[in-house]
Amino acid sequence: MISIIGATGTTGKYLVQELAGKGLEFRCIIRDADRAREALGEDIDFVTGDISDVATVEAGCAGCDTLFLLSPHNPALGQQQSDAVDAAKRAGVTRIVKLAGMMTNADMRIPAEHAIAERYLQESGTAWTIVRPNFFMQNLLNTAGAVKGQGKMIMPFDPEIPIGMIDARDIAAVCATVLTEDGYAGKLLEVTGGLVTLNDCAAALSAVLGTEVPFVRAPLEMAQKVAADNGAPVWAVEHIGNIAIDIEARTMSRDTGTVAEILGRPARTIAGFFDDHAAQFRG
Repeated sequence: MISIIGATGTTGKYLVQELAGKGLEFRCIIRDADRAREALGEDIDFVTGDISDVATVEAGCAGCDTLFLLSPHNPALGQQQSDAVDAAKRAGVTRIVKLAGMMTNADMRIPAEHAIAERYLQESGTAWTIVRPNFFMQNLLNTAGAVKGQGKMIMPFDPEIPIGMIDARDIAAVCATVLTEDGYAGKLLEVTGGLVTLNDCAAALSAVLGTEVPFVRAPLEMAQKVAADNGAPVWAVEHIGNIAIDIEARTMSRDTGTVAEILGRPARTIAGFFDDHAAQFRG
């Protein structure tokens, strides 16, 4: 049986759908029961718990042999996930799949936290797999307000640098396979889609909407100020800048082919993503 930490997040909710579609037994460890029911439905097996409370993690993993480990970005992520690994082991878990990210610069706070958890998991004595997805296509949904209000796609990133963007639905499908099939223990999987630029994204959205939607690069400082004014903590504001740095360093400019290798089909395209989410961009 599989225990899931992070079931109501962007990737987690699609993972739940994948596992349910396969008819597999799993249990979600969630913080907010009402949010879980809204996001996942009434029929999902879940227990109340929090990654910052190791006793609830251990209880939530009882009777499970596998754990999917995903938690929100925060400056305590490394310690929290390391503690969760220990709690899962005490509960009898023998295999852990951790979702991390392709940003790995140790000088950046959030990548450094993921690195702490990755090393701890790798040295834990548990069968492990680490899945590192690239830039989420779902991040583009954050531009929907500007598209509807101003007719522009606005982000603080270089629009001409190719990025191996990946749909969270494909990440979830990869994770579901890794969680339920043999052959992935001890592997670090970098998951990307095909290379596209943000200008390509704007052109694809324009084609779907039937009207021109140009990409406009916002000043990074302005984007960070807006985030801070909206209540984002210092580390989250800093992370926006780190994403820009990683894009410009072209560390995200890779197409690993992992989706096709594991799932036997190509990764979803940006055109397909916008076609599926067109309603969110229409005024």
